[in-house]
Amino acid sequence: MKTSIFRLLLVLLLVAGAAAMLWQRRTWTRFQSERHVRIVKETPGSPVGDNTDPGPSPTGPGLELVRLRGEVAALRREVETHPTKPLSFRETINEWATLWPGPKPSQLAGYQAMTNVQPVGFASPGQALQTFFHAFQNQTQAPFDRTRMKELWDVPDDFDSPDTHYDIHLGQGFGGEVGYRVTGQEELTPGKVKLKVDFEKRDGSYCQREMVMVDHGGHWRLQPLSVTLSNLSAADESATGSAAPAVSRP
Repeated sequence: MKTSIFRLLLVLLLVAGAAAMLWQRRTWTRFQSERHVRIVKETPGSPVGDNTDPGPSPTGPGLELVRLRGEVAALRREVETHPTKPLSFRETINEWATLWPGPKPSQLAGYQAMTNVQPVGFASPGQALQTFFHAFQNQTQAPFDRTRMKELWDVPDDFDSPDTHYDIHLGQGFGGEVGYRVTGQEELTPGKVKLKVDFEKRDGSYCQREMVMVDHGGHWRLQPLSVTLSNLSAADESATGSAAPAVSRP
């Protein structure tokens, strides 16, 4: 009889101890959870509100959500602190200069080496482009004058008049290209098309540019970025020895 009572008391003590340990563990877990949430709330820029559910445990889904929200808020602050600056035209060209997967333009059909370009006329956008590159490659032998520039570029009708002076802004520079390949043609409006051109350079890099061609009664010309009327008078032009308008590049 005494043995049975002793065993019963021992079982009761074990159950009470286990219950006390379980209660203590749950109390400690809740304390840790509340402490973590309080620290997150006190952190500057924390998105956690007063009613955020800390979750059932320090490693539960509730606190994982709190952690992820904190990381998102930190990334948002970093983006706002360092805003993305739009690329300039030359920076865009430099981005394109990185090698993309695939063969080089010179390894594909339709590639035209700059050493082989010819003055093939202006009857089509592709022919006008090749004629333009031939003129550009041979400026030393045949310098640009007003008449020649009017043949190549989409400019006002009085461009070659001695009483006016225009400045041409190409919007892109040329130099170092060893060849090109036209990869696409898109009609923007009747009489105006956009050519996609892949250029290969001496250093082995290559890039893509878009060039707009404009039709003038069957005579296609390259459209510059802008053509502005200069304040330079005909007398000033003669004094400076400038026979052709200024051509500027970025």
